Amino acid sequence: MAWEKLTEIDKQKNPAMIKKPDSRGAMNGLKGGRPRADDDPVQTMIRRGMRLGMTIKQISELAGVSERTIGRRLRSMVLDYRGAGRK
Repeated sequence: MAWEKLTEIDKQKNPAMIKKPDSRGAMNGLKGGRPRADDDPVQTMIRRGMRLGMTIKQISELAGVSERTIGRRLRSMVLDYRGAGRK
């Protein structure tokens, strides 16, 4: 208990003793990692729709494009995520 009081006194005298978070993300409650590249609106709709459990047909109706386009974009997103095709 005496140690805690002494620590509080030291913190008041020397602000450098206050523990700071390791990164800005930690201050906001976020985890680290590489930020995702900016997506176009269709990719955002695909990602959110899949997260919500929507079918490709439902996503295509919302996005206003064909099912084939959504399927093609989804495959390219998966391949980009996996790093396939890169040498």
